[in-house]
Amino acid sequence: MASRRVKIGIVGCGWVALTDYFPALGGDHLKDRVEFVAVCDIALDRAREVAAKYGAKEAWGDYDEMLAKTEAEAIVLLTPIPLHFAQGVKAIEAGKQLYIQKTMTTTYAEASELIERAGRKGVTLCASPGQLLDPGHRAAKEVLASGKVGRVQFARGQGSHPGHENVDTFGIDPTWYYRPGGGPVMDVAVYPLHSLTGIIGPVRRVTAFSGVANRNRTYRGQPIDIQMDDSTLMLLDFGNSVFAEVNGTYCQVARDTPQVEVYCTGGVLHVGGWARPSVPLEVFATIDGPGGAKGWYRPNGLAPLMKHTVADLAHFADCVADGLTPVHSAAQAAHVIEVIEKGYLAARTGQARDVMSTF
Repeated sequence: MASRRVKIGIVGCGWVALTDYFPALGGDHLKDRVEFVAVCDIALDRAREVAAKYGAKEAWGDYDEMLAKTEAEAIVLLTPIPLHFAQGVKAIEAGKQLYIQKTMTTTYAEASELIERAGRKGVTLCASPGQLLDPGHRAAKEVLASGKVGRVQFARGQGSHPGHENVDTFGIDPTWYYRPGGGPVMDVAVYPLHSLTGIIGPVRRVTAFSGVANRNRTYRGQPIDIQMDDSTLMLLDFGNSVFAEVNGTYCQVARDTPQVEVYCTGGVLHVGGWARPSVPLEVFATIDGPGGAKGWYRPNGLAPLMKHTVADLAHFADCVADGLTPVHSAAQAAHVIEVIEKGYLAARTGQARDVMSTF
């Protein structure tokens, strides 16, 4: 728990802000950690509505003016992905602590520059999603480290969605997801990529297949101009013949699978994540289950899955208030962005690509 309340300004009043962040500000996990003092959106009326509803003193329609005048010491960027880099640079140069919703930037070069600037200015930089803040993910990593299920052989990650035109976005136009900087890999596959790299480690090589599976998409009766692939399958090489497959699509109308599956020499880990939140972790052990029993079991005492958005923001406040090292580190986010960037390159060229970064 943070030793004090951190004054935050939230930028962006879109779908994720309205569904996940604003309603949680008064909840048990955030009310003693953050003080919501400012909100900014290009639609000033929307910012004013949010400020009135959730108790912010400041409502802004101009981001630059907000940075120059706000009482907020920390900025929470909830804007579309293509805006993150430029807005992040401005926040860092203004000396603001910074949390960026996924994906941190659209390129590895941009991510690296944000990290370098934050280090130079002494700014805390956290990047969503903090998958290892989830008790199920942490427990999976602990089981793996214990040796009870042997060593990893291969894994799978679930990163698909029905497409934002098919869900309630509060009337906010979701078609930007189909333009450069959007797409299901940046939007959804980023979760299992953070999960797998958090549990197994950095990726060394990637290849992928990618294309547009459904060109007949509409929003409010109008055809969507699709400029990004809506179906991507990635193959990851972690070294030592440890491989993983990750899907990132807007082609999944339903699911009943865990977010991450890790298959080991002596067992299996099923990490529920947001794909199966009621079951944080299932383990199949051929060697050492509870009491030495073999078979499937669910570790006891795991806290229920908290929305990653809430966990992210709570941990960000703890890091700002008390100087903690972020679990949802910008370095891991940058690594994942390089994996995504190299994955798309591999899909275009038909050649696997080395991943040079680590974290």
